[in-house]
Amino acid sequence: MKKPARWGRANNTVANSILNPKTLSDRDFNIASFHLELLHKSEKDTEIRAISYRGGGLYPKECKFPEFKANYNLEGRGVYFVVNDGGTTDIEITLCRAFFVEWDNIPVEKQLYIYKELNLPIPTFQVHTGNKSIHNYWVLNKPVSQLIWQPIQKRLTDYCKADRHNVNPSRVMRLAGFYYINDDGKATEKSRLINITQEEYSYKDIEKVLPEPKPEVIESRQYKKEVGQTNWTLDDVGAALKTIPVRVGGSNTYEDYRQIAWGLKALIKEMGYPESLAIELMEAHSPSGKATAWNVSQVMRSGGERVGAGTFIYYAQKHGWKPKK
Repeated sequence: MKKPARWGRANNTVANSILNPKTLSDRDFNIASFHLELLHKSEKDTEIRAISYRGGGLYPKECKFPEFKANYNLEGRGVYFVVNDGGTTDIEITLCRAFFVEWDNIPVEKQLYIYKELNLPIPTFQVHTGNKSIHNYWVLNKPVSQLIWQPIQKRLTDYCKADRHNVNPSRVMRLAGFYYINDDGKATEKSRLINITQEEYSYKDIEKVLPEPKPEVIESRQYKKEVGQTNWTLDDVGAALKTIPVRVGGSNTYEDYRQIAWGLKALIKEMGYPESLAIELMEAHSPSGKATAWNVSQVMRSGGERVGAGTFIYYAQKHGWKPKK
């Protein structure tokens, strides 16, 4: 197997001024390799993203693990990897290897054992990020498709009241072995593997310990409904939306999701509801913010006069939605 090209040339000014004398060794790369091994991931196919600390302005680096260079981290970038297999965008993910959760709003000491309070199985392993978060992983003994994985991952996240960003199939998580970079661009501690049990589970093992999902009530607000021009119901809209993956910033899908938003707006209007309901539904699906890299209200109101409801239906069918017979 090709070994990582670990020791690429650094920008000495940046590396020395920000992080010196912090260093990385073969041992750190071996820890990262073991992290991937615990997930049964192929190193040569693992997607790595090295992302600048907040406000640092460093260009992101994307590569496969064997091409990753130590200086990507030493220059001031956090190191992440795509947990699941197949690519870097949701639509590319073919196999999902684990369920995972993290928290930023409860003490680290509690995060270590909160799975017990929640009556969840013991994690396969945990990752201490080097900051204020413990990542819990439940590795699957047989990988599953994202169609099986995502609904369970959402239920797990909701049940744990964990970070709700970690529900899309192409989610990146911090890779053990490398430095956590704080908001000042300083390396603090290395992320590390802890509490390794190597217990593995079927997706049903995780699913069965979660509460049954509560039925979604879409018509939670009182909207004045005009005379509709379609036989679609809001339940139909919700079912179609569920098949479309959550938007992820940087995934080169902005144009597609703008068309989806405009098509949804057209459909909602045909049903006799106001544009504001379309915005609410899209916000619930792919909320405005950094993770999605868009502003739903702004996108929805930026045009789309010539886009019809059929556009939304097209994208829903593309992602597996089938109309009721």
